[in-house]
Amino acid sequence: MEYIPVRVSDIIRQVNRDIYLPAIQRELVWGTDRIERLFDSIMADFPIGSFLYWRLEQKNKDEWPVYEFIRDFDSESPHNPPANMAGITKDITLVLDGQQRITSLFIGLRGSYRFFYYRWRKTHLYLNRLKPPVPNEDNPEELTYSFAFRESAARDGDKPQLWYQVGRNGEMGDIGCP
Repeated sequence: MEYIPVRVSDIIRQVNRDIYLPAIQRELVWGTDRIERLFDSIMADFPIGSFLYWRLEQKNKDEWPVYEFIRDFDSESPHNPPANMAGITKDITLVLDGQQRITSLFIGLRGSYRFFYYRWRKTHLYLNRLKPPVPNEDNPEELTYSFAFRESAARDGDKPQLWYQVGRNGEMGDIGCP
């Protein structure tokens, strides 16, 4: 087994093309708060752990049920769709550990999160560019960066706000994954 550092943008490019989920994986259980914390950790340059992969040879791909990662999460229908392996003529990689983190990255950078709170809300991950990235010493649970799943970039409240949609236009920069 070897350890290979990889950029988040490289993982996201491989999702549902080279990287899939085996049937033994549970569905996404992280809420928006956990996803926001993951992005906060990355921005603070904290390690987010390693991923454990299983290389499935092309000749065995029909022997194992394989699922796609969810891009647009919908709490009304949270199930991962089966992956269509027809026409796949190469080995694929199945994620044994790291599905919650990879799915969260995929949703935050490329997708959406739909949930019911008084009404159905389809949200995207935003970053408030005007909040200074200063840790709150009195409350270490508070995010250093101001990530939030929101329906739009519209201001709310009196505090300075400039909400920028994370992953807008498919741009992810060089976010690294230690």
